[in-house]
Amino acid sequence: MQNNVSREVFLSTIYNYIGTIAGYIISFFTLFYLTKSLTIAQFGHCSLILNTQTFFFLILSFGLPSVILRYVSEYLVKHDYRTVRKIMWSSMGIIMFFGVLVSIIMAILARKFPGTVNRFFLSQYLFLAVVLGMLRAEVRICEAAFFAFLKQGYKIFFNVLGALLTLFLFVFSIKLGFGLLGIILSIAVVDLFLVVAYILRIELYTRGKISIPSKIDLNRYFTYGIKEYATKVLSFFWDSKIDGYIITFYLGASLTGIFYFAVTAATTLAESMPSSLMQSLSQSVFTRQYVKYENQKELAYLFSLINKLKAFFVFPVFLSFLLVIDKIVIIFFNKYTESILIFQILLIFMIFYIFAMPLRSIVAVLERNEILLWGSAVILYKIPMTIFLTKNYGLIGTAFAVGTSFLLYFVVQFFLTRRVITIVYPWKAFYKIFLNSLVVCIPILFIKPFVKDMISVLILILISVAVYLGISFLHKPFDDYDRQMLNKPFKRILFNF
Repeated sequence: MQNNVSREVFLSTIYNYIGTIAGYIISFFTLFYLTKSLTIAQFGHCSLILNTQTFFFLILSFGLPSVILRYVSEYLVKHDYRTVRKIMWSSMGIIMFFGVLVSIIMAILARKFPGTVNRFFLSQYLFLAVVLGMLRAEVRICEAAFFAFLKQGYKIFFNVLGALLTLFLFVFSIKLGFGLLGIILSIAVVDLFLVVAYILRIELYTRGKISIPSKIDLNRYFTYGIKEYATKVLSFFWDSKIDGYIITFYLGASLTGIFYFAVTAATTLAESMPSSLMQSLSQSVFTRQYVKYENQKELAYLFSLINKLKAFFVFPVFLSFLLVIDKIVIIFFNKYTESILIFQILLIFMIFYIFAMPLRSIVAVLERNEILLWGSAVILYKIPMTIFLTKNYGLIGTAFAVGTSFLLYFVVQFFLTRRVITIVYPWKAFYKIFLNSLVVCIPILFIKPFVKDMISVLILILISVAVYLGISFLHKPFDDYDRQMLNKPFKRILFNF
């Protein structure tokens, strides 16, 4: 990997991580405020509305964010800025056109079938859910472009500003008595703000630059995009999004709130890992390197390195949270103690989903995303299993169905990907990282009885981080070449584990 590309990706990752962590801290206080201000049933209703937003986002995005990430990265390498602009603005125009069309159709259906819509508490919100989905699709288009550009500063600044604005508008809406409607409108305002801010920066970055024309293959875009679109839409049915409707149908809105609190906590924890934030950046770098050299061996090495980084962060954090999540919920979210076991089940299986992500990068670079489509066949197991286990065993059954779906998805993706490229997981490094993570559990178990408030939680975190970094320095999981690659951007040894 060339030094300048190495520098771009790792510095972009650091900037992205700092900004995203700031956003997650703000989001933590936002979630804390919502759970204190809303009843469990209201939180369940809010989760259903946002799930419906996600469904329409998947419907309206047409796989275009993935197309942007894959092909904008390629045309930037070729310095064809004119094609980059064409791809960007045509994608945003398509989403806007179909967003308006679908919102009109949903408004008509809500009037014609009010009973069905009301069963899931969406009578007032179906139209707004479409608008939210359209705006979220536009935001993701812009975010994909910034990942392709490897320009993170502007994106990070406005993500943090958007998180602060969301918290302010939530507080403002609830204080004035607007309730759920105010919360939903607040999300729409923030997404509209982000779209405008991103567009202005993309225009500044691309307009007026000298462009070197290159061949445009619309068939490639369409083939790649349609497979990606089908994969994204099907993902709604095999991960945790559809479960809210099943839980509401069989168990009621209050238990939907309990379940989605656990899902939100587990997902936020997984997405806050530095290696998870590196996912889109790594795909852009994989694409750039492959377009330049068409070298599958380098892709295989990058795959191994990304997985080591994922394990380095995920193993100790997940093990630690499995041990202390009960304390954290009791201290900060005491209405949701029923979610503790659900969270633990989901977190154990979430590891398989996290380690499936580098596989997605590989198949995207090789334009073999039909593999992702085949992986979505897990819905044939997931939906009937979720219905059966939820009906008979409650939320524990739901969590088990979701978790085993993650495991099955990973297995399918891994074996199909190995048919097109030789990849190996770094098992020796995994073993060392797991042992180092187990060492961290020792001080956690001793300190846990004394954890009573936020200050003691922060002290526990600092001690755990110090112990983990110390044992990883002594028992290094990365080899010399890995450390050389990771330290290239800094021109000095900063990462020495």
